[in-house]
Amino acid sequence: MDSVVLEVGIGLAVVFFIVATLVSAVHQMATRLLNTRSKALWARLDELLTGQDHELGYPSILGGDDVRPVHRNPGEDGAGPGTLQELAQTGAIGGLDYVGLGRTTKVHHIPGRVFATALAELAESREGDGLPGKVETLAQDYAGTPLGEFLRSTGVRTADRVEGFLDATDRWFDAQMEVLTLTYRRNVKAVLAVVGLIVALVFNVNAFTIGAALLHNGDLRATAVTFAADLAASDVGPCAAADDAERFACAQGELATFANAGLLLPSSGDDPEADPAVPRFTVMFSGAYWEAFGAAHWPPHMSFWGHLLSVTGLLVTAAAASLGGPFWFDLVKRLTGLRKAR
Repeated sequence: MDSVVLEVGIGLAVVFFIVATLVSAVHQMATRLLNTRSKALWARLDELLTGQDHELGYPSILGGDDVRPVHRNPGEDGAGPGTLQELAQTGAIGGLDYVGLGRTTKVHHIPGRVFATALAELAESREGDGLPGKVETLAQDYAGTPLGEFLRSTGVRTADRVEGFLDATDRWFDAQMEVLTLTYRRNVKAVLAVVGLIVALVFNVNAFTIGAALLHNGDLRATAVTFAADLAASDVGPCAAADDAERFACAQGELATFANAGLLLPSSGDDPEADPAVPRFTVMFSGAYWEAFGAAHWPPHMSFWGHLLSVTGLLVTAAAASLGGPFWFDLVKRLTGLRKAR
């Protein structure tokens, strides 16, 4: 493989890694702000307990009714049998919540064993002969729902031993949550692609333009290769901070390396007021910014095919961002190792 082509590939992988990290941080901050994971979890639980189909897509989760219950003490009035509120008020699940009493729950993950323990608590509150009888009564409360079918067919049969009931419920719940996990992952890829397109537009991260710049500029390739070598030498990458805001700031700083090298546009242009120590793409909303932004994406006299190529390059960047930072991190390490082996 030609060394120049390999270095161009390394440079693109590095840029995509930084963009994917930035996009992921934006998505995580938005997810926490909008409580998306919590809403998705309780929508799935409502499907299991009532049989209602929430579709579990982002449009449904963000635009539909919020079915999350309120955090209350166990045994407090207001929780009817067979409801999400009753489930949320069990000691097992209520103990996961960190919001104050009377506020909407923010629980976004329930381990299978915790759900099984909560279901055993609900069964103990029912009438019946021993645990099998109580589970049978509980199954009647959830008749016609996925949970009711499980309790009637498997729950009653395994309830002669508490551990057997807990194990069976644990396995069943984990399998039901797998549906949520797969759906959530598909939704996340679409959301990351949309956020990636916005980032690509704002920072002018055009895959084709960057590839051409790397191909014809040895200094840019050297900068990318040096960064990639440092990246490959680490185990988790330079922006592995636990806090999403810190990861966002870190990714911005890494993009600044390439922005200040002339690889990315929006810039402060020839603005004499611009601070040369500030990364050029962070001078937002100034006249020079928008002038550079327009010149980057819609330069005068560009042909139809030129516009199409520009849009395609931005879409490629968005698609790359949707693959996630870990994918590009691994690829950077592989390409860097391949270059060293030459």
